[in-house]
Amino acid sequence: MAESKGDAPENRITIKVESSIVGHYDTVFYSMKKTSKIQILMNAYCERTGFDIRSIRFVFNNRVISERVTPSFLEMEDGSEIYVHRAQGGPDDYNNLYLL
Repeated sequence: MAESKGDAPENRITIKVESSIVGHYDTVFYSMKKTSKIQILMNAYCERTGFDIRSIRFVFNNRVISERVTPSFLEMEDGSEIYVHRAQGGPDDYNNLYLL
């Protein structure tokens, strides 16, 4: 992602996304604004890996995260890690969901 002239480096964050899905163990790094919706990262990850966004869950601090939150809302720091798991369904998937 290219930085615009108004993007100061302190407004950007690099996030590590790590998959634990059998056969798809990989680590990818994304750079984004702290105020951008995490959906940008989720869509880019799914496009890169070929996963359907409805078939996986993104987890930060042991909680499934919503595409509507931002790194700033989640209090992420540079180098924070998001883990990708296969969706299991059921109520436990959403009990710990970070929402706005």
